[in-house]
Amino acid sequence: MATVTLSVQDITRAGVTTTFTAAGASPLLNTSDTFIFSNTGKEYVIFQKTGAGACTVTFDTPGTIDGLAIAQRTVTVAAGSGDAIATTSLVICGPFPPANYNTPGTSLLSGFTLGEVTGLNCRVVRG
Repeated sequence: MATVTLSVQDITRAGVTTTFTAAGASPLLNTSDTFIFSNTGKEYVIFQKTGAGACTVTFDTPGTIDGLAIAQRTVTVAAGSGDAIATTSLVICGPFPPANYNTPGTSLLSGFTLGEVTGLNCRVVRG
């Protein structure tokens, strides 16, 4: 299991065309790696899925509250519909408070993992 760093893309009022990371072998989206990015607490991850199976995304939460571990955050990206007109499921996650989601002592999100990647892509944006 490798750690893959995703680029953060800044959103502007003038608009921006973002690029995405698609499914494939490492360093692309896969079920073996952990994905991280620079996290200031203003970032969002946008997932798009056209594949037939749903994907569970698990965000690591290394922080604690009153000495108690924070439960991992899980999000489901639904399967694409398979319909020629509406084939994409879209899920936007974030923001991620650094005290709860960053690796302690760093500016990096502790990471997220993926349960299924067929037809999945994502991008990280800061707004």
